Amino acid sequence: MLCTRTSKQIYLIKQAYYTMFNQTLESHIDGSGFAILEPQTKSKWAFWKGSEAKSKEPPKRVLAITKLLLALARGSRPENTAVDRHFALSDAHHLNKVCTGKIGNEEMLIRIFTTRSSYQLSATMNYYQQHYGHDFEKVLSKQGSGEFLQALRAALQSLRQPSKFYAEELSDALSGIGTDEETLVLIITTRAEVDMQFIKLEFMNECKRSLEDVVRDETIGKLRQLLLTILGQGDMLFSPRPSNCSMAPSATSYYTSPYGSRQPSDGSASYFSGSVGSSAPNSFQS
Repeated sequence: MLCTRTSKQIYLIKQAYYTMFNQTLESHIDGSGFAILEPQTKSKWAFWKGSEAKSKEPPKRVLAITKLLLALARGSRPENTAVDRHFALSDAHHLNKVCTGKIGNEEMLIRIFTTRSSYQLSATMNYYQQHYGHDFEKVLSKQGSGEFLQALRAALQSLRQPSKFYAEELSDALSGIGTDEETLVLIITTRAEVDMQFIKLEFMNECKRSLEDVVRDETIGKLRQLLLTILGQGDMLFSPRPSNCSMAPSATSYYTSPYGSRQPSDGSASYFSGSVGSSAPNSFQS
């Protein structure tokens, strides 16, 4: 989710997360990096922890994915359209050094992928292909399939071709044995009034069938009815509230969350405004 959300959306997510769980999203990520790993990685870590290794640091893969998620959770990616071509060229050279083994860590990748706007990152990818003759996304695919690289590819795909990215995610959720209902509901409900019409076109190109037809075949009952209604009448279901419709909670007692907004003490959600994100980190410490 963090890979595919804007800085403003991440800010809203963090606010809601603290309201619901009384814990910052960053602190949860930092304390539960192990929970997001694939089963085979967990078993390797369990074996490692039982060994007599002198080092007490977690495996490198755990550190890498945790650092990436923490950087994404900061919401430091700009949302402007300006592109610095010299900066993009410099980033392209750095990416080449990382992928050719001349820089032996993931910190440069994390910084570029989490602090560059979608326009800036697209310019970097174009320069990379022009100078080195390869699509960087394909280069990442050849590097492996671990959680860290999967997250990087998701971030890159969702920034460069968001409609195609979501169409492929929907295709994966609807194919194979069983339906990934969580992914299906998440994408359809959150993209209904954003770019669903383009996602449908990409899905048709990918699967040679309409998204509605596949959802109708792969889901049942009330879930099928809900999703088909959203896909057919998304604008009706998710139209903005009238400007004169108050959305403020009725509670009079508030507390201040660590992100700076006032939240109702009864646990209900409040709406807020404020600056988004923090300044881009200059470096990541191991």
